[in-house]
Amino acid sequence: MFFSRKLEAFMAVVEYGSLSKAAKVMNRTTPPVAKSIKDFEISLGKRLFKREKFGMSLTREGMELYNDLKDLYMQEKEITKKHISGTICNKVNIFYDWGKSKYIAALYRTAFKAGIQIKEGAI
Repeated sequence: MFFSRKLEAFMAVVEYGSLSKAAKVMNRTTPPVAKSIKDFEISLGKRLFKREKFGMSLTREGMELYNDLKDLYMQEKEITKKHISGTICNKVNIFYDWGKSKYIAALYRTAFKAGIQIKEGAI
């Protein structure tokens, strides 16, 4: 959570062995993860991975970086888990045409089924 996307992508590819598996775990598509890896390599001036037919493996420099970062990365995951409640609070303001009441009624029904609390009010 606190680490950059580039570093997060690097660690995920190392842990899962491929861009596609890392992307899936990160809830992203493969191209942005590949770009993060490429940008990370460019910013460090080092090639971190050997691209292979079925996945990726670390270069010597990539392995050194991974060994230097893995404890810190695991600590960051624990700290994040400790301080994030798991509750997401979103506020949505909905403005609609009074002639479209069937849509707002459907929205209320869906929210009720999902256990979402709706507070009514005018601005």
